[in-house]
Amino acid sequence: MTWNSTINVRASIEAPLLMEVMGMKLRFGAEFGNYGFEDSMPPQTAELKGTTAMGLVSFPIGPGKIKVGVGVIGKSVGSMFEASYGLRLGSLNARVGVRYATILTPGADVQENWITVPSSLGWMDGLVAVGINL
Repeated sequence: MTWNSTINVRASIEAPLLMEVMGMKLRFGAEFGNYGFEDSMPPQTAELKGTTAMGLVSFPIGPGKIKVGVGVIGKSVGSMFEASYGLRLGSLNARVGVRYATILTPGADVQENWITVPSSLGWMDGLVAVGINL
């Protein structure tokens, strides 16, 4: 199958305090968003889309940031890894990066779109993010 992605939107919030554990700085947060894929091969009947909710841990490293998260992707359990690089302009920051999301345990929404259900599904996104520091 060949799948085409639709435009995705995500909103995340991170705790205002920066913690340090064994020399490693980190923040906890949460993220909510959506995802969508459509089968582009005839008869074009399959569709996989839904919402996501994840708990995050982010690691700011200079102008870069690494995020790791676990949560719900549609009706399935999933995880994500994100690496981004950005610059800060006053209270605004702009970031570009890549993100990898994985559905670890395919749920009913995945099973109805596949003849043989895969043990996991994954995809990689490019990202552009704008953040506001309060």
